[in-house]
Amino acid sequence: MVNRLVYIAALLAMAFANEDSDNGTIVSATPLCIEYADCVHKAQQKAEECHILENNTETTNGKKGVCTEAKKIHLEIRSIHDTMSDEIETCVRKRADSVPGISEKKHERCQSILKKNAKRAAIEPQKRRSKKEKNSLKAASKTCNKEARRLKSQCARLAKCCPAVRVCHRNEDKTELEEKKKALKEATKDCANNGKKGNKKTGKRGGEDKEREGKKAKGDNKKAGIGKSLERAANKKKETPIGGKKLTAALDDMHS
Repeated sequence: MVNRLVYIAALLAMAFANEDSDNGTIVSATPLCIEYADCVHKAQQKAEECHILENNTETTNGKKGVCTEAKKIHLEIRSIHDTMSDEIETCVRKRADSVPGISEKKHERCQSILKKNAKRAAIEPQKRRSKKEKNSLKAASKTCNKEARRLKSQCARLAKCCPAVRVCHRNEDKTELEEKKKALKEATKDCANNGKKGNKKTGKRGGEDKEREGKKAKGDNKKAGIGKSLERAANKKKETPIGGKKLTAALDDMHS
């Protein structure tokens, strides 16, 4: 019985042991935590830049105000994400000096991640020939979002190198965020349904307009055809030789 308890205790100790203690040499994780915090800050700045581009694109395209409720919730979710990123950055910087060290092997892997992140060049906007400004704005916004996603991926890889990140994320309250996401899903669904109804109404009105235009064109063609027939008949009458009583009357008029 005692041996079994000792065995179980040993298993629990192994399960909860720090993975970084497997290697005898421990390296400070503080510099890596600072790198992670800087990465989050940089990604946040890029996200703000993309938000401005998106707003400018919507204004140029004249789509501002479309699906107002969905747009409103989307902005609220964006604000929550921004706040959470700021809190994570602040928390990591605060705990960076007191975080436990990591194994030398893990430190080497993290240094490799830093080198790869540094080699990945920023995504430049694609040069496109466009006659309209809104097309270039749309392309710039798309490129910006790609760059923002790239930076977030880099931060996610670095997060594994800083023990403070896990602790800081535990303190997050995602209840409001999840509720907003559900509300956005419903608002987007309603927006899509309203758009379909609007298209049906527009299509019906368009069909009626086309029908009226067709009838009008048909009537105009009919009138034009009758006019041409009368004109041809008049010309034919003028060209017909005078004979019979009309000829006698004409000769009498000439001699009188």
